[in-house]
Amino acid sequence: MPRNMQGRSLPVSLAASGDGVLVDAAAGEVVRVRQFYLDAAGAVVVTFKSGSNALTGAMSMITGVPQNPPPGDKDAPLFSTNAGEDLILNLSGNVQVSGFIVYDWVAAAPGYT
Repeated sequence: MPRNMQGRSLPVSLAASGDGVLVDAAAGEVVRVRQFYLDAAGAVVVTFKSGSNALTGAMSMITGVPQNPPPGDKDAPLFSTNAGEDLILNLSGNVQVSGFIVYDWVAAAPGYT
């Protein structure tokens, strides 16, 4: 049964280079990111991914300059995972990245991959 949870907030705290799973996948469901705020303790490049597929371009971060785009809404999220794929934040180096995401879990529409 789909979770269909909307407006969930999740803290982000990653420091290891590579992929960090933010939201675990569930079969037949999509994670839609409506808002995020990220702050880095040093220079690092971050990329949101759906499984192994990039959802954003590489975003360069430096100390004291957060990534904080205007929020999307339930009908127009900033980006969405593919059905059944984890939401991942990839870090280019061992730098502390902290913040939060606001997301929804929704059942994938028929034919959505």
